[in-house]
Amino acid sequence: MDRKVFVAFKTYRKNRSISLDRCLNYIFKGVYISMEHWISATKLVILFYCVMEYAVNGNKSIPQVVLFILIYISANSIIYLVRENKLKKTLLFLLIIIIVRYLYYLDPIFTLLLPISIFELFFDLTDIVFIPILITLIPVYFLNPYMKIDYVTLSLISFIVYFSCYKYTKRIQYILSENDNMREKLHILSIRLNKNSDYESQIRYLSRLEERNKLSQEIHDKIGHALSGSIIQLEAAKLFLGKDNLKSEEIIQRVIGILRNGTESIRLSLKNIKPPREQIGINRLKILLDEFSVNNNIKTTLVHSENLDRISILQWKVIYDNVGEALTNALKYSKASLISINIQILPKFIKAEIKDNGVGADNVQKSLGITGMEERCSSLGGKLIVDGSKGFSVISLLPVQ
Repeated sequence: MDRKVFVAFKTYRKNRSISLDRCLNYIFKGVYISMEHWISATKLVILFYCVMEYAVNGNKSIPQVVLFILIYISANSIIYLVRENKLKKTLLFLLIIIIVRYLYYLDPIFTLLLPISIFELFFDLTDIVFIPILITLIPVYFLNPYMKIDYVTLSLISFIVYFSCYKYTKRIQYILSENDNMREKLHILSIRLNKNSDYESQIRYLSRLEERNKLSQEIHDKIGHALSGSIIQLEAAKLFLGKDNLKSEEIIQRVIGILRNGTESIRLSLKNIKPPREQIGINRLKILLDEFSVNNNIKTTLVHSENLDRISILQWKVIYDNVGEALTNALKYSKASLISINIQILPKFIKAEIKDNGVGADNVQKSLGITGMEERCSSLGGKLIVDGSKGFSVISLLPVQ
């Protein structure tokens, strides 16, 4: 049984595509079969003991003994082939009747076969353990003193074997029931999570629509009126050409001013909509760290200075790529539980440090990843510093532009 449990969980650890509940079902099946094996083995041992005692006592009814053994073994085989509980209990009751019947024809020694069958019949019918025990002890009053010792001893052994297997099987059934409940709860939570994800997607889509509507409204209000008025005034200027050039020139200058103001309004509107580059850079970095923490169960922290507007778009790209490469290396080699990112704006340099608390290295060998980080820093006139003394640290130094 323990071997089955070990093989099941070893299979689960090697191949995570096999679900845990399948492994638990496999374990339960193995325990259930093992319980039947233990009970069958106990019955065979007791039967062998009864036959040996019967032969030692000098009894000669060999054909009847052989017939009883065949009936007893066949009945137990049929019982363990049947899976329907009521039918199994009926067959067990008939088996007990057969044993009692043969007591009168053969020898009282075969009374020793009763305890294990009584336990098997009554344990599932009541939650009170003492009831099967009391029923098992009833034949004691009809046995001679010599038989009473053997009967009580074998009853105790049968009780220990059956009760141990019974409780262990119930425990596995309870674990499987809890596993089913957890799987159902997980399914419900997954449905809720999918609904929340859909709701979040709808909110994002609605936000984009509102932003586009706001932009189109601003363009219509500020640019549409300006263009419409400019067209009308240009048509008026066209009428004055050759007749009143001063008036025509005045109208054209006014239209130029209107168009210039409209162009400035467009520029201001786009500037207000476009987020600052420091917000784009730091938010991309936060998303990267959050996804890494969720997917790999490794805690990450981010600390930065206030004046991030001094970091250019190209520098943000280098920092982002270097952080991504450092996270990958930490996941592969360092066995870290915490990764810290610190971005500081110094007077002449931008310092981006990625440090973990994992296994360091005295002699750091430059891999393709570290070489790529060095090349990215060098392309902007910066430098890469790698330190493996206390955990592992990667520092990107980029010049302030």
